[in-house]
Parts: sequence; C-alpha cells; structure tokens
Amino acid sequence: MAWETKNNQLVFTISTKNIGHTPATNVTTSANALVDKVNTQNSKLPAFVKEAFQFAAARAGLDNSGETLFPDEKFEPQWRITLNKPDIDAAVSKFNGRDAISVYLVVTVNYRFGSGKGQTARIVDVMARNPQTGSLQLIDPNSDVPPAGPWGLNNLPVGEQTF
Repeated sequence: MAWETKNNQLVFTISTKNIGHTPATNVTTSANALVDKVNTQNSKLPAFVKEAFQFAAARAGLDNSGETLFPDEKFEPQWRITLNKPDIDAAVSKFNGRDAISVYLVVTVNYRFGSGKGQTARIVDVMARNPQTGSLQLIDPNSDVPPAGPWGLNNLPVGEQTF
C-alpha cells in the first residue's frame, strides 16, 4: 500500500485466493475508501459499508464477466483510489490534542461456485505505523507526507455471505 500525496491517492494490491475445492467463477473485486472523523458516534462507516456491499453484489449480477479462479489460484489486481481533499478536510478532528482522520478501506469479492453465489468482505482501518516503535497511530492530515509505509491495517469485524 502506498500514498501519493499530490493526488491524495491510496495505491494498493488486493490478493484474492480461491481457498475452496472447486473453481470459483465470475470473481469480481470492488474496493472503496472512506475518510471519516476519529472515534465519532456519528460515523459514516455503517452506511458506507452497506452501500459498498449492495453496489458490489449488484455489479456481480450484471453479466458473466469476472475472473475464474481454480483452487489455490490467486488474482492480484492493483487499485488506485482518490480521496477527495474536501472529504479529508471535513473529517479532521482532534484526538489526544492533535488533528487526525480515520481512513477505512472496504474490499468485497463476489463469486459463483456451482449453482451458488457468495460474497466475502474485508474492512480495514488504515493507520500509520510509527517507524521507531512499530505502533499503530492515526493518520495526521496536516503532515507534509503521510507515512510512506509500512502501513498498519487494523481488521474490523465483517463476515462472509453465501446466497
């Protein structure tokens, strides 16, 4: 994962692997990023996640496009998501006396297996990793350059759905 400051872009690779015993067809991957205030009771995340899941499921049902993954096979597309500067500015909030933002990455993978359909999702809280201590910290929107890495990915609970 990398951050391109001049464009406010997250660049990352999603590794999708078929861990089943049969081929997965029509495998489509979607990724969305949300910039939100830190530790707020009015978080946009639940509505954002619901919308991302619905969009991904609708997109998967449009046609027979997508990848076919055989058991143990991987597909690793690279993604580039632009975070709008007004969204970043609106999300700035104080945390422990300094400005901070939360960045969430929502990844969904839709697939077919036999006559069934499934959706697997992962939600991560993207955090900066302090190079001296290795500890995770919130992203400071006022820093000249958000840390180039390594990034910390704090997994948030989400499940797998089969239709």
